[in-house]
Amino acid sequence: MVDTSVSVVLPDRNMPWSIVKDREFVNEDWRMMIRQQPFGMVFTYRGRPAGIFSGYFNSQDSNRGFCFDIEDEEFITGGGMRALPLNMKGRILKLENKPWYGYGFEADQLNYSVPLLITGSGYAIFFDNTAKGFADIGKTHTNILRFGSRGGRMAFYVVVGENIQEIAQNFSLLTGRQPLPPLWAFGHLMSRMAYRTQTQTDSIVRATIQNGYPLDAIILDLFWFGDSLFHTLGNLDWYSPNWPDPVQMMNSFREMGVKTVVITEPYIVKGSHTFEEADRLGILGKNKEGRTFILDKFYFGEGGIIDITSPKAREWMWKKYDTLKKQGVAGWWVDLAEPEYHPDGIIYHGGTSELLHNAYGHLWDKMLYD
Repeated sequence: MVDTSVSVVLPDRNMPWSIVKDREFVNEDWRMMIRQQPFGMVFTYRGRPAGIFSGYFNSQDSNRGFCFDIEDEEFITGGGMRALPLNMKGRILKLENKPWYGYGFEADQLNYSVPLLITGSGYAIFFDNTAKGFADIGKTHTNILRFGSRGGRMAFYVVVGENIQEIAQNFSLLTGRQPLPPLWAFGHLMSRMAYRTQTQTDSIVRATIQNGYPLDAIILDLFWFGDSLFHTLGNLDWYSPNWPDPVQMMNSFREMGVKTVVITEPYIVKGSHTFEEADRLGILGKNKEGRTFILDKFYFGEGGIIDITSPKAREWMWKKYDTLKKQGVAGWWVDLAEPEYHPDGIIYHGGTSELLHNAYGHLWDKMLYD
């Protein structure tokens, strides 16, 4: 089971604390005081508040995690993608990546959650845990913040800064900063649901360029690998009746300064070209009997999901990507990587679906980067 952080890249520093008086410790710019009634570890940084850790909890519903005293906090924001007011105090946020189609205001769970909360006092708390969880920001108990999950790594970090920009900079220092994407990725990327044929796509690209509109990339949705929404995810190859010569197409686009991006998903459904192979190789998530866990309620058709924690599965998947790369594909749309449909009980090489849920997309991106 994965118990090391998949988020933190900053190495630990051995910085001993010094006792300055009874129940009070200092470490460079940090000061910690042990409060007895009620119990709390009160942190300050350069004389400013930096959080009050008030304990650990283990509830009857199998959730466990950390508690923080937020009595003095009037404003708390963060938590990832939500269509909510900026101040999250008084809410419970699910820490569980999940899409919400056709959402509106008050949608409280959009695609990717981030277990980072920033306070008005000038510090943030990062809950370093990838399991399905929650942040109870003074909803159940008015003055208590609870970060909890159903298991996995139990660690938190306090991130400080003079302002929200500095807090964000320090957080990215903790978790790592991505390399600058290629310049074309910041340009005009054109997409629709969906380009269905090579002829259609070629005519649209040429018309766009000829009419003087800038175009840096064309993004191909689901129909590059099939002629239906259903039972095609996992094909990972061109649907030749509609795309007879994709290499020639991408070469001509490239000569016009247009890159080609294709969509891919982590699901391999029955009826696709690769399901039987993936099932035989054992590279899909498994059930407790050791067989492929069949997702029987998946919108695009019954099937399985790639075990992204398995080296064998990553190698198999990368060979598919590498073939496309050599053909001329310049980038990938990493789709449905929340993952969209990810029930409990899937067993991976590195843990279970409930414990690795929020790391799945990150690990998929890492495979592509590596």
